[in-house]
Amino acid sequence: MKKRKQVSKKAKFEVFKRDLFTCQYCGNRPPDTILELDHIIPVSKGGGNETSNLTTSCVDCNRGKSSTPLSEKLPEIDNLEERKYQEKACRTQADMLRLDRERTTNYLEKIYASKFRGAKFTDEFKVLSMPQFLSGMSVEDVEYAMAKAVTKVSSPEKCIQYFCGICWKRIRGENRYPWPSDRR
Repeated sequence: MKKRKQVSKKAKFEVFKRDLFTCQYCGNRPPDTILELDHIIPVSKGGGNETSNLTTSCVDCNRGKSSTPLSEKLPEIDNLEERKYQEKACRTQADMLRLDRERTTNYLEKIYASKFRGAKFTDEFKVLSMPQFLSGMSVEDVEYAMAKAVTKVSSPEKCIQYFCGICWKRIRGENRYPWPSDRR
């Protein structure tokens, strides 16, 4: 059995934010329930603490599911083949989303590096911040925010701060200028 590693409070909070503080199984939210992290592929079955393997679950759903993978825990689906198909489709979709986000992040990093001669995003920024921006905004809006940040700011660190500020304001609906996705 794989030894369980503790998930940091920050990583846990980031998964909760990504999942909008909502149980991904039943839809319950605080204060009606207490949320926990759930390993999609259980640690006992080889799953790790990558954010792609973590989801938000309420106490009841997580404890009820225990270490049983979702592929074995869908009572409303009688057909084993259908169960396997749905699990595969879910993983494929998650993989495609992850790859799209990685490609977009790499593209944005090139824009950033072209302005700041080889500067790179930190791994923490790539893993924690970019997925939130890409799930809360359209790709073209995130690209627009980066283009705006690199033209307005002269230092790499301040550029990232400015970019994050633009993105958070967009996500919160505090529009100060027209966005590409608004023009459609």
